[in-house]
Amino acid sequence: MDTIRIAIVSDELEYSLALGEALSTLHNNLLIAVCEDKGKSRELEPYDLLLFDTDVEGDAIEGNGADAPRETVRRFAGQRRVIELTSSRGSVAKDLDTPSFTLFKYANARELASDIFLYDSLLTGKTRVGIRKENTKLIALCGCAGGIGKTTVSMGLGQALCRYHGKKVLYVSMEEVESTLQFMKSREDGLSIGKYLYHLFKKRDGPDQESFLISDRYGVRAFQPDKGRNRLKELNTEQLAVFFAAVSAGRYEYVLIDLGECFSDESVWILKQCDTIIGITADGGESEREERFTAYLRFLLGKKAESDLIRARNLTRAGSESGELGPDGVSIDYDAESVVRRQGFCTVSIDQDFGIGVKALAKKIT
Repeated sequence: MDTIRIAIVSDELEYSLALGEALSTLHNNLLIAVCEDKGKSRELEPYDLLLFDTDVEGDAIEGNGADAPRETVRRFAGQRRVIELTSSRGSVAKDLDTPSFTLFKYANARELASDIFLYDSLLTGKTRVGIRKENTKLIALCGCAGGIGKTTVSMGLGQALCRYHGKKVLYVSMEEVESTLQFMKSREDGLSIGKYLYHLFKKRDGPDQESFLISDRYGVRAFQPDKGRNRLKELNTEQLAVFFAAVSAGRYEYVLIDLGECFSDESVWILKQCDTIIGITADGGESEREERFTAYLRFLLGKKAESDLIRARNLTRAGSESGELGPDGVSIDYDAESVVRRQGFCTVSIDQDFGIGVKALAKKIT
């Protein structure tokens, strides 16, 4: 990953040094310099991004003929390299179209780093941005075809993590038209993932996620789906990074991402950000399609596949056999009583045979 050269320009030396140390500790590809004097414009020319603390207003710095702080900001803003830092949350703005960023200077370092990578990627076209996580594990579940139980396994896995490991779990569906409401009851107010994304990106007010969430009886949470297409499918990688950074900001210990069978650029990017990838296959022996799916996963992930890929075979018919899965594979047995469908609603139980495999899967990722 290329180095990003950043100058922090502020009259508060202690703040600048603390921020610079925090950012460089998190990411060794961030080269940080601290500059107290906003007026020495020529010294700032070599840097890729300029973080200006705009709280300090006033005249030119006495004795050096420097520009006033705001004039210096305006000069560099024309080059679209400036990220302004403010102590007023009401002044925060993240305009992905301009782009123009004003960030809360006292946000935690991970949040600031995520926004810095996002802004840099918008300017350069390079996808340097990654999902910044605070004690949150991202788990992707994917498969080579629809109808093999990826969502059912996801719900069972979330239930196991909540019930037997005491974890806080969020389920995120990346299906084109998601099936979350087959497993969780809808909110009456209709506040959906689309409305959450509107607040996150357009109004930029960092909405409380709780207002947009639904849950099952064991505490697995999920965003209320939209009525049509899943709005998460409309986001690019930079926007997905902002979304996952928001949901990973210390609230949940596990985020289960149901990727479906899609291998879009965005899905591949998500796979590379995850701590664990669970590749789900169907009944019986390994088909040619499943072999190609597993081989492609290993190709995409490279060395990451050796440590982070778990194969799980979900047996959806009576008498099915798991076949050869290897030492790290998990077989999830068929049990008609564990998944009950009534009037379009699905209840998942992990108290019987289905749950044995799901619990083994949960144990592998904890």
